[in-house]
Amino acid sequence: RHTRYISVTGVQTCALPIYNNIQYGITSSETADLYLLNNGVHPVVIFIHGGGWSTGDKSAYAGRARQYALAGFHVIAINYRLAQINDKTTQWPAQLQDVQNVLRWVRQNAVTFRIDPYRVGVGGDSAGGHLALMLGANPYSVPGDRSNLCPNVSPWPNCILNMFGPCDLTLPGMKELIASLPLFDGQSYEQAPALYKAASPLYQMTAIFPPTIVMHGTSDTTVPYAEAVELDGKLSQLGIYHKFVTFNGGHEFSNLSYLDQLNVEMQGLNFMSSILKP
Repeated sequence: RHTRYISVTGVQTCALPIYNNIQYGITSSETADLYLLNNGVHPVVIFIHGGGWSTGDKSAYAGRARQYALAGFHVIAINYRLAQINDKTTQWPAQLQDVQNVLRWVRQNAVTFRIDPYRVGVGGDSAGGHLALMLGANPYSVPGDRSNLCPNVSPWPNCILNMFGPCDLTLPGMKELIASLPLFDGQSYEQAPALYKAASPLYQMTAIFPPTIVMHGTSDTTVPYAEAVELDGKLSQLGIYHKFVTFNGGHEFSNLSYLDQLNVEMQGLNFMSSILKP
Protein backbone atom coordinates (compact mmCIF):
# COMPACT_ATOMS: atom_id res chain seq x y z
CA ARG A 1 0.00 0.00 0.00
CA HIS A 2 1.04 3.58 -0.61
CA THR A 3 -0.78 6.89 -0.36
CA ARG A 4 -0.82 9.65 -2.93
CA TYR A 5 -2.49 13.01 -2.77
CA ILE A 6 -4.78 14.07 -5.55
CA SER A 7 -5.41 17.72 -6.20
CA VAL A 8 -7.19 20.23 -8.36
CA THR A 9 -5.23 23.27 -9.61
CA GLY A 10 -2.46 22.45 -7.18
CA VAL A 11 -4.60 22.45 -4.05
CA GLN A 12 -4.33 19.27 -2.02
CA THR A 13 -7.80 17.82 -1.58
CA CYS A 14 -7.59 14.27 -0.22
CA ALA A 15 -5.28 11.34 0.37
CA LEU A 16 -5.88 8.32 -1.83
CA PRO A 17 -4.52 5.03 -0.49
CA ILE A 18 -3.48 2.79 -3.38
CA TYR A 19 -3.09 -0.97 -3.09
CA ASN A 20 -1.22 -2.40 -6.07
CA ASN A 21 -1.29 -5.91 -7.54
CA ILE A 22 -3.90 -7.45 -5.27
CA GLN A 23 -4.74 -10.91 -6.54
CA TYR A 24 -8.46 -11.54 -7.05
CA GLY A 25 -8.32 -14.85 -8.93
CA ILE A 26 -6.32 -17.97 -9.48
CA THR A 27 -3.56 -17.03 -11.91
CA SER A 28 -0.87 -14.38 -11.60
CA SER A 29 -2.61 -12.44 -14.39
CA GLU A 30 -5.70 -11.82 -12.26
CA THR A 31 -4.64 -8.77 -10.26
CA ALA A 32 -6.10 -5.41 -9.36
CA ASP A 33 -4.99 -1.96 -8.27
CA LEU A 34 -7.32 -0.54 -5.62
CA TYR A 35 -7.77 3.22 -5.26
CA LEU A 36 -9.81 3.47 -2.05
CA LEU A 37 -10.97 6.72 -0.52
CA ASN A 38 -9.97 7.18 3.10
CA ASN A 39 -13.37 7.29 4.79
CA GLY A 40 -16.93 6.18 4.36
CA VAL A 41 -18.78 3.76 2.11
CA HIS A 42 -18.71 4.68 -1.59
CA PRO A 43 -19.75 3.33 -4.98
CA VAL A 44 -17.00 1.79 -7.09
CA VAL A 45 -16.07 1.89 -10.75
CA ILE A 46 -14.09 -1.09 -12.05
CA PHE A 47 -11.96 -0.26 -15.08
CA ILE A 48 -11.00 -2.88 -17.68
CA HIS A 49 -8.08 -2.03 -19.98
CA GLY A 50 -8.01 -2.51 -23.74
CA GLY A 51 -5.35 -3.99 -25.98
CA GLY A 52 -7.05 -6.46 -28.29
CA TRP A 53 -7.69 -8.91 -25.41
CA SER A 54 -4.02 -9.87 -25.73
CA THR A 55 -1.98 -6.86 -24.54
CA GLY A 56 -2.36 -3.93 -22.15
CA ASP A 57 -2.18 -3.30 -18.42
CA LYS A 58 -4.29 -1.84 -15.62
CA SER A 59 -1.74 0.93 -15.07
CA ALA A 60 -3.28 2.70 -18.08
CA TYR A 61 -6.12 3.72 -15.77
CA ALA A 62 -4.01 5.34 -13.05
CA GLY A 63 -4.83 8.88 -14.16
CA ARG A 64 -8.51 8.23 -14.74
CA ALA A 65 -8.73 6.50 -11.34
CA ARG A 66 -7.68 9.70 -9.60
CA GLN A 67 -10.20 11.68 -11.62
CA TYR A 68 -13.01 9.38 -10.48
CA ALA A 69 -11.73 9.36 -6.90
CA LEU A 70 -12.01 13.14 -6.82
CA ALA A 71 -15.67 12.70 -7.76
CA GLY A 72 -16.23 10.39 -4.78
CA PHE A 73 -15.70 6.91 -6.23
CA HIS A 74 -13.60 4.04 -5.09
CA VAL A 75 -11.81 2.78 -8.20
CA ILE A 76 -10.45 -0.64 -9.08
CA ALA A 77 -8.34 -1.16 -12.22
CA ILE A 78 -7.82 -4.77 -13.22
CA ASN A 79 -5.69 -7.10 -15.25
CA TYR A 80 -7.07 -10.33 -16.68
CA ARG A 81 -5.77 -13.29 -18.63
CA LEU A 82 -4.42 -12.11 -21.99
CA ALA A 83 -5.14 -14.33 -24.95
CA GLN A 84 -2.24 -16.24 -26.48
CA ILE A 85 -2.11 -18.42 -29.57
CA ASN A 86 -2.09 -22.16 -28.82
CA ASP A 87 -3.08 -21.63 -25.18
CA LYS A 88 -6.73 -22.53 -24.62
CA THR A 89 -6.54 -21.47 -20.96
CA THR A 90 -6.09 -17.85 -22.04
CA GLN A 91 -8.52 -17.74 -24.96
CA TRP A 92 -12.18 -16.79 -24.94
CA PRO A 93 -14.11 -16.91 -22.65
CA ALA A 94 -11.24 -16.64 -20.14
CA GLN A 95 -11.48 -12.84 -20.21
CA LEU A 96 -15.19 -12.84 -19.43
CA GLN A 97 -14.69 -15.42 -16.69
CA ASP A 98 -12.10 -13.16 -15.07
CA VAL A 99 -14.10 -9.93 -15.19
CA GLN A 100 -17.19 -11.70 -13.84
CA ASN A 101 -15.06 -12.99 -10.99
CA VAL A 102 -13.84 -9.47 -10.25
CA LEU A 103 -17.38 -8.24 -9.66
CA ARG A 104 -18.11 -11.17 -7.35
CA TRP A 105 -14.84 -10.61 -5.49
CA VAL A 106 -15.54 -6.90 -5.05
CA ARG A 107 -19.04 -7.54 -3.70
CA GLN A 108 -17.87 -10.35 -1.43
CA ASN A 109 -15.27 -7.99 0.05
CA ALA A 110 -17.53 -4.93 0.07
CA VAL A 111 -17.35 -4.46 3.85
CA THR A 112 -13.54 -4.68 3.85
CA PHE A 113 -13.21 -2.24 0.94
CA ARG A 114 -16.07 0.00 2.20
CA ILE A 115 -17.89 -0.40 -1.11
CA ASP A 116 -21.64 -0.24 -1.62
CA PRO A 117 -22.31 -3.58 -3.39
CA TYR A 118 -25.46 -2.12 -4.99
CA ARG A 119 -23.51 0.67 -6.70
CA VAL A 120 -20.92 -1.09 -8.84
CA GLY A 121 -20.11 0.35 -12.27
CA VAL A 122 -17.77 -1.00 -14.92
CA GLY A 123 -15.93 0.87 -17.63
CA GLY A 124 -13.47 0.00 -20.33
CA ASP A 125 -11.83 1.10 -23.55
CA SER A 126 -11.75 -0.93 -26.77
CA ALA A 127 -11.47 -4.62 -25.73
CA GLY A 128 -12.17 -3.47 -22.17
CA GLY A 129 -15.35 -1.77 -23.36
CA HIS A 130 -16.40 -5.01 -25.03
CA LEU A 131 -15.86 -6.89 -21.76
CA ALA A 132 -17.87 -4.29 -19.87
CA LEU A 133 -20.74 -4.79 -22.32
CA MET A 134 -20.45 -8.57 -21.97
CA LEU A 135 -20.85 -8.19 -18.21
CA GLY A 136 -24.06 -6.27 -18.76
CA ALA A 137 -25.34 -8.91 -21.16
CA ASN A 138 -24.59 -11.80 -18.77
CA PRO A 139 -26.27 -11.34 -15.38
CA TYR A 140 -25.52 -14.97 -14.55
CA SER A 141 -22.38 -17.08 -14.63
CA VAL A 142 -20.88 -18.13 -17.95
CA PRO A 143 -19.77 -21.74 -18.55
CA GLY A 144 -16.47 -22.60 -16.94
CA ASP A 145 -16.56 -19.52 -14.74
CA ARG A 146 -14.91 -18.94 -11.37
CA SER A 147 -18.14 -18.56 -9.38
CA ASN A 148 -16.99 -21.22 -6.90
CA LEU A 149 -14.49 -18.65 -5.60
CA CYS A 150 -17.28 -16.29 -4.54
CA PRO A 151 -20.49 -18.37 -4.58
CA ASN A 152 -23.94 -16.77 -4.66
CA VAL A 153 -22.58 -13.32 -5.51
CA SER A 154 -23.79 -11.39 -8.56
CA PRO A 155 -21.37 -10.64 -11.42
CA TRP A 156 -23.72 -8.06 -12.95
CA PRO A 157 -22.85 -4.34 -13.00
CA ASN A 158 -25.23 -1.49 -12.14
CA CYS A 159 -24.07 0.70 -15.02
CA ILE A 160 -21.58 0.65 -17.89
CA LEU A 161 -19.11 3.03 -19.53
CA ASN A 162 -18.16 1.78 -22.99
CA MET A 163 -15.37 3.69 -24.72
CA PHE A 164 -15.10 2.58 -28.37
CA GLY A 165 -15.58 -1.09 -27.55
CA PRO A 166 -17.11 -3.45 -30.13
CA CYS A 167 -20.57 -4.91 -29.62
CA ASP A 168 -20.83 -7.09 -32.75
CA LEU A 169 -17.80 -9.16 -33.70
CA THR A 170 -19.52 -10.38 -36.88
CA LEU A 171 -19.57 -6.98 -38.62
CA PRO A 172 -17.20 -6.24 -41.53
CA GLY A 173 -14.01 -4.70 -40.27
CA MET A 174 -14.41 -6.23 -36.83
CA LYS A 175 -14.39 -9.88 -37.82
CA GLU A 176 -11.24 -9.36 -39.89
CA LEU A 177 -9.52 -7.75 -36.92
CA ILE A 178 -10.55 -10.56 -34.57
CA ALA A 179 -9.19 -13.19 -36.97
CA SER A 180 -5.76 -11.56 -36.72
CA LEU A 181 -5.77 -11.80 -32.92
CA PRO A 182 -5.32 -14.79 -30.57
CA LEU A 183 -8.73 -14.37 -28.86
CA PHE A 184 -10.24 -17.28 -30.81
CA ASP A 185 -6.87 -18.90 -31.54
CA GLY A 186 -6.70 -17.14 -34.89
CA GLN A 187 -9.90 -18.69 -36.22
CA SER A 188 -11.70 -16.67 -38.87
CA TYR A 189 -15.40 -15.86 -38.81
CA GLU A 190 -15.96 -18.42 -41.56
CA GLN A 191 -14.34 -21.09 -39.42
CA ALA A 192 -16.23 -20.29 -36.20
CA PRO A 193 -19.30 -18.10 -36.82
CA ALA A 194 -21.09 -19.32 -33.68
CA LEU A 195 -18.11 -18.34 -31.54
CA TYR A 196 -18.01 -14.83 -32.99
CA LYS A 197 -21.72 -14.38 -32.35
CA ALA A 198 -21.62 -15.83 -28.82
CA ALA A 199 -18.86 -13.35 -27.91
CA SER A 200 -20.86 -10.39 -29.27
CA PRO A 201 -22.81 -8.50 -26.57
CA LEU A 202 -25.34 -7.29 -29.12
CA TYR A 203 -26.88 -10.75 -29.50
CA GLN A 204 -27.22 -11.33 -25.75
CA MET A 205 -28.65 -8.02 -24.59
CA THR A 206 -32.11 -7.99 -23.02
CA ALA A 207 -34.46 -5.41 -21.55
CA ILE A 208 -32.69 -5.64 -18.17
CA PHE A 209 -29.38 -4.40 -19.60
CA PRO A 210 -27.83 -1.79 -17.23
CA PRO A 211 -27.80 1.97 -17.96
CA THR A 212 -24.96 2.59 -20.41
CA ILE A 213 -22.96 5.42 -21.90
CA VAL A 214 -21.37 4.78 -25.29
CA MET A 215 -18.48 6.98 -26.46
CA HIS A 216 -17.03 6.51 -29.94
CA GLY A 217 -15.02 8.47 -32.48
CA THR A 218 -16.62 8.98 -35.88
CA SER A 219 -13.30 8.32 -37.64
CA ASP A 220 -12.33 5.21 -35.67
CA THR A 221 -10.68 2.74 -38.05
CA THR A 222 -9.82 0.12 -35.42
CA VAL A 223 -13.28 -0.49 -33.99
CA PRO A 224 -15.56 0.85 -36.74
CA TYR A 225 -17.98 3.63 -35.80
CA ALA A 226 -20.75 1.38 -37.17
CA GLU A 227 -20.33 -0.72 -34.00
CA ALA A 228 -21.45 2.19 -31.82
CA VAL A 229 -24.34 3.07 -34.12
CA GLU A 230 -25.58 -0.52 -33.97
CA LEU A 231 -25.23 -0.55 -30.18
CA ASP A 232 -27.12 2.73 -29.82
CA GLY A 233 -29.91 1.29 -31.95
CA LYS A 234 -30.12 -1.88 -29.88
CA LEU A 235 -30.20 0.01 -26.59
CA SER A 236 -32.97 2.23 -27.96
CA GLN A 237 -34.91 -0.78 -29.22
CA LEU A 238 -34.74 -2.42 -25.79
CA GLY A 239 -35.70 0.80 -24.00
CA ILE A 240 -32.44 0.93 -22.04
CA TYR A 241 -31.52 4.25 -20.43
CA HIS A 242 -28.34 5.31 -22.21
CA LYS A 243 -26.35 8.14 -23.71
CA PHE A 244 -24.51 8.11 -27.03
CA VAL A 245 -21.53 10.47 -27.19
CA THR A 246 -19.66 10.91 -30.46
CA PHE A 247 -16.49 12.85 -31.07
CA ASN A 248 -14.57 13.90 -34.15
CA GLY A 249 -11.58 11.62 -33.64
CA GLY A 250 -10.28 8.11 -33.91
CA HIS A 251 -9.60 5.13 -31.68
CA GLU A 252 -8.44 5.82 -28.12
CA PHE A 253 -9.31 9.53 -28.57
CA SER A 254 -6.67 9.96 -31.30
CA ASN A 255 -6.67 13.32 -33.11
CA LEU A 256 -8.47 15.00 -30.21
CA SER A 257 -7.05 17.94 -28.33
CA TYR A 258 -6.52 17.55 -24.60
CA LEU A 259 -9.50 19.77 -23.84
CA ASP A 260 -11.78 17.96 -26.28
CA GLN A 261 -10.81 14.60 -24.81
CA LEU A 262 -11.37 15.94 -21.30
CA ASN A 263 -14.83 17.13 -22.29
CA VAL A 264 -15.76 13.69 -23.63
CA GLU A 265 -14.37 11.91 -20.59
CA MET A 266 -16.23 14.24 -18.24
CA GLN A 267 -19.47 13.23 -19.92
CA GLY A 268 -18.64 9.65 -19.01
CA LEU A 269 -17.89 10.60 -15.40
CA ASN A 270 -21.08 12.65 -15.15
CA PHE A 271 -23.18 9.79 -16.50
CA MET A 272 -21.67 7.29 -14.07
CA SER A 273 -22.22 9.77 -11.23
CA SER A 274 -25.86 10.23 -12.19
CA ILE A 275 -26.45 6.48 -11.81
CA LEU A 276 -24.14 5.53 -8.95
CA LYS A 277 -24.47 8.81 -7.01
CA PRO A 278 -21.10 9.15 -5.24
